[in-house]
Amino acid sequence: MNTKLISQEVTLPNKKVLSLSTGLLAKQAHGAVEVSIGNTRLLATVVAKEKEESASFLPLTVDYQEKFSAIGKIPGGFFRRESKPDEHEIVTARLVDRGVRPLLGKDYKTEIQVSITLLSSDHATETDTYALLAASAALNISHLPFDGPVASVRVVKRNGELLLNPSAQERSEATLDMIIAGTEKHILMLEGKSREVQEEELAQVIKFAQEAIKVECQVQEQLAAQLKNTKEKGKDIEEVVEPFIADLSTRLYNAFYKVAEEQLAEKQARKKAFSAAEEKVLATLPEEIVAAHQSAIGTAIADAQRNAIRDYTLKGCRIDGREHKKIRPISIAVNYLPQAHGSALFTRGDTQVLATTTLGSKLDAQSLNGVSVRGEKSFIFNYNFPSFATGEVKPNRGPSRREIGHGNLALNALKPVLPIGLPYTLRVTADTLSSDGSSSMASICSGSISLIDAGIQIKRPVAGVTVGLITNPENGEEILISDILSEEDACGEVDCKVAGTRDGITAFQMDIKSKGLTFEVLGRIFQQAKEGRNHILDKMEEALNSIKRAPKAHIPVARQFTIKPSLIGSVIGPRGKVIQDLQRETGADISIDDEGNISLFAPTQEAANTAFEAIQNIVGEPEEGKIYKGKIKSIMDYGAFVEFLPGKEGLVHSSEMSDETKELQVGQQTNVKLLSITKPKDKRGRTRFSLSIKQV
Repeated sequence: MNTKLISQEVTLPNKKVLSLSTGLLAKQAHGAVEVSIGNTRLLATVVAKEKEESASFLPLTVDYQEKFSAIGKIPGGFFRRESKPDEHEIVTARLVDRGVRPLLGKDYKTEIQVSITLLSSDHATETDTYALLAASAALNISHLPFDGPVASVRVVKRNGELLLNPSAQERSEATLDMIIAGTEKHILMLEGKSREVQEEELAQVIKFAQEAIKVECQVQEQLAAQLKNTKEKGKDIEEVVEPFIADLSTRLYNAFYKVAEEQLAEKQARKKAFSAAEEKVLATLPEEIVAAHQSAIGTAIADAQRNAIRDYTLKGCRIDGREHKKIRPISIAVNYLPQAHGSALFTRGDTQVLATTTLGSKLDAQSLNGVSVRGEKSFIFNYNFPSFATGEVKPNRGPSRREIGHGNLALNALKPVLPIGLPYTLRVTADTLSSDGSSSMASICSGSISLIDAGIQIKRPVAGVTVGLITNPENGEEILISDILSEEDACGEVDCKVAGTRDGITAFQMDIKSKGLTFEVLGRIFQQAKEGRNHILDKMEEALNSIKRAPKAHIPVARQFTIKPSLIGSVIGPRGKVIQDLQRETGADISIDDEGNISLFAPTQEAANTAFEAIQNIVGEPEEGKIYKGKIKSIMDYGAFVEFLPGKEGLVHSSEMSDETKELQVGQQTNVKLLSITKPKDKRGRTRFSLSIKQV
């Protein structure tokens, strides 16, 4: 435990001063660092259990939380306290996890929890990239086997200029928004969105970012050097179990390699074959040995299967029989659900996603009321991955972090092709019905088609593809494979998801399990992804061109127009009576802002036209000689008062009634002609309207 404050600071390339300190806060954590930049403060803590877990993977948990007190605000909701993380916090936590996990000891099985808390925010500083820096610094000064430090920066391109760690305003004007994480020597993670950027531009952005990453890594090293903590090492399996594990691993490897050679295209067939091979080998072991060394045997099974698939793939063969660049067979059904506003069923091999698009009004926009993210969200993408998609039994407890992360990636991929000023709130839901790898990319493909099916005039279709890198660390062999399977994802070093149109990339996400990647390999990955993306776009365009797309009668209609601000009160009416009556009579949702911008959202074109004409009549000046459709409001001895425009009544004198209309009823509708308009002599008087039924 530190007993005194130790700090280190550096000036970043964007001229901001970054300060790291430890020893004052959270002294019982195994590593705690406070990051300060401007008036923003982040606290990262690391705690590890004393005993190792019996898991075949590193049990790492990353949590990111933003305190509302950081911006001087009391949380909303019934309980008035921070509750479960919102999407921004979840996406940030995933970013941190993906950045630090590859650098923790491979054989370290102790449960680790990393917590990052936003304590103070100056609004100008985007905190997601600094959250990874804080977590890395805390791990770097702890006793844990962390092969860091690692840092991340955000780079945007605005008006042709690259900006480092920009403000929120600068981000909103950018054509490229990218987060790059890495060590002093290697790139570890990429994530970003863009307006159809070219592959060659990404390499320039990464090189620009790496200089800042080096500075942030060096300041972490300088802080750790002042502490001189001793690092633990993960224990190798062979050191803690009986020598029989080596023989078991060899036999498992041989059995799994034979399954790979069968080149089974169906996932469940491969799953059963690998399971049968495993059971056959384990049946030769005494039960007491299996019971005593479950953890070591589980690790040996996972390693043997990964190594067998890796080695078979490196020979130029894939476990489903494809060549390394080949995309699995694709089938597409457009307008699969007749009552959805838009739908598409996209199937690629054993991966299948059903996407639907729903059009809502501006009132359906999602309200964002977090610490860092506030406002409204009018384009929503929900990605769902139920357990039946992989033939498993799991309780449904709401969307997982993975589902939220993949939904965010798909949203970023499709948002750049949406029309500007769209008068709808759009919700795309992508339900994974079957998964054998790359389901997030299938959700982008199906989501793109469902938007078109709903009548949204997107610029161009968007497709996504995953490219994986498989390497042999012993001899340096490597191969890039497109449209990866679930087993290939597990044994690969790189998982790169790239989405875009024919004109360029709109979103990408790359995770690296090794300790880095060269620019040359990055270039080849993006080029191969482009080839795969164009192949999928060919199939999507074939499906879209083969159907006749006519407007659907059940799709709602949205219209936007503007009136003079001085006339807003006339449209709303006393206590909202006029606009409420209009909505009730037409079935349209009508919203109006302080500047006179009106949004109409109606279930049919007829309802939209009726509401529009009614508002135009309200804001327009009554015209003498024009015929209006009115409603009888009251009947007197000398005639009837008729509301011929919302909020405007006139008198039909008994002399202007026809014989057929002598017996009028209150509430009855009738056509009337405006004979004359008598303006008041002073402001306190009312304009009088003289009407006629007889002259219609």
